[in-house]
Amino acid sequence: NVRSSSSSTGRRLMRKFEEVYACDDAGLATPPETALLEKVELHATGIKSFFHKYSGMTFNKGIFRVFPLDQVKKWTLIAEEMFPEVKGKLLVFASDWRGQVYALNTGRKDGDQFQIQLLDPATNENLNVPATFEGFLDVELVDYANESLQVELFEDWIANHGPAPAAKECVAYIKPLRLGGIDDPSNQEITDMEVYWSFSTQIRQQIDGLPEGTRIDRVDLA
Repeated sequence: NVRSSSSSTGRRLMRKFEEVYACDDAGLATPPETALLEKVELHATGIKSFFHKYSGMTFNKGIFRVFPLDQVKKWTLIAEEMFPEVKGKLLVFASDWRGQVYALNTGRKDGDQFQIQLLDPATNENLNVPATFEGFLDVELVDYANESLQVELFEDWIANHGPAPAAKECVAYIKPLRLGGIDDPSNQEITDMEVYWSFSTQIRQQIDGLPEGTRIDRVDLA
């Protein structure tokens, strides 16, 4: 039975995830978009159960966040505006404390399963993660938690700069890296994540294609 098998896989996946990640709150009461989840479940085993249980929740003081299901399409469009090279291939489902977002890439598969795309507004990196949805939760976020989410830097931020960013916030660079900002906590602050993505998108649109070493005196941000 495909339905019972999928449900069993989802429960198994969530148990392992929960060994490492504790919910910060009760999440949001978002009506499930059943049609979307049914369609995606075929190529991202476990995502239906995952969203039904974790839509809108944050974990481990906000280091990892699941978007409310009713914001998935909105954040997919935001990500595709900055990264048009993957437009039409993404389904964003989560983010982290630095404002990076995680998406399914329908153009990359392992067998019949979509693989994960990591999109970073700070560095303009669009990275292929060689993992399925299940592998991302079971392996990347569990066995390689520090590499995936920079847990040590997060804990250092809370200890020395705090508080942790809220679900709609992230720790962002005050002076963007692409405009000469330094990669150091002294150049970071908590900001609204949607605003951060908007500014980062505008910066990319204005400076991409310029010859290496071009001096940038001004960037107009709406």
